[in-house]
Amino acid sequence: AYNSEPGSTVDSIILLPWSSDSLDVYFSPFSAMDYQRFIEIKYFNSDGFKEIEYIQVYGRGVDGTLVQEGPVSGTWVAENEPYYIMGDVSVTGSLEIDAGVHVEFIGPFSLTVGASSLFKAIGSELDSINFYPFDISEGWRGIRFINSGDDDLLRYCSIQGCKKLKSADFEQDENGGAIYSSDSNPLIQHCRISNNFAIAGGGIFLTNSHSNIENSTIVTNRAMSNGGGGISCYNSNPYLFRSIIANNRSLNFFADGDNGGGVFCWSSSPRLLNVTLAGNVAD
Repeated sequence: AYNSEPGSTVDSIILLPWSSDSLDVYFSPFSAMDYQRFIEIKYFNSDGFKEIEYIQVYGRGVDGTLVQEGPVSGTWVAENEPYYIMGDVSVTGSLEIDAGVHVEFIGPFSLTVGASSLFKAIGSELDSINFYPFDISEGWRGIRFINSGDDDLLRYCSIQGCKKLKSADFEQDENGGAIYSSDSNPLIQHCRISNNFAIAGGGIFLTNSHSNIENSTIVTNRAMSNGGGGISCYNSNPYLFRSIIANNRSLNFFADGDNGGGVFCWSSSPRLLNVTLAGNVAD
């Protein structure tokens, strides 16, 4: 492997037929912006003719806080935002996020709240907390509450751009685009959950979960199969109050279900009071 200092060049790499090597490319931004450059590769083909190939590379210079993969705790404050999530993170102890903080996921990563952990993301009406991906085409993997108890809180949060595809490993990897809750009861108030995608529960997936969802908007989410474009519930009894569930869609991609464009429940007894359901489609 070739590992040179920033600013240096590699004059030549000699490779035998069918062999390979690697080259580390350093990125040294001079300001907070997106960068796009090309690496030029000159070589001789098998016929002895010189050819040129170009590899396009991308980078982003950031002005904020980088959060590496692993445990997270403490308080994320507006003075240090945006927070860039560089890998899967899990709350250890407690994590609080202040109003006005932007949390950007630089890849298909998730935030998990597990047993004996406390998560509170408390925005305000004029200064919400925003969770979103760096690359909307790739998305991120949402917030996961797993055996986390009754004291977690999402208030005045916007959660968007999550994508979960078919997975043979864990249910939380494919269900509940924005929020996956298992044996947990997070309180969700004044939140907007939009433009998320999963196998079941495009916006929210609840299993053995009895969350309260209040004064929230769940719109334009999609479930690929198994139902619940907006919300999907299994063995759960959530309480929905003064919320809007609209323009969500449950597809029938795998031909094993087309249930609940807005809400799909089985073995569940949800309670809905002053909830608007409109424009949801199951097909």
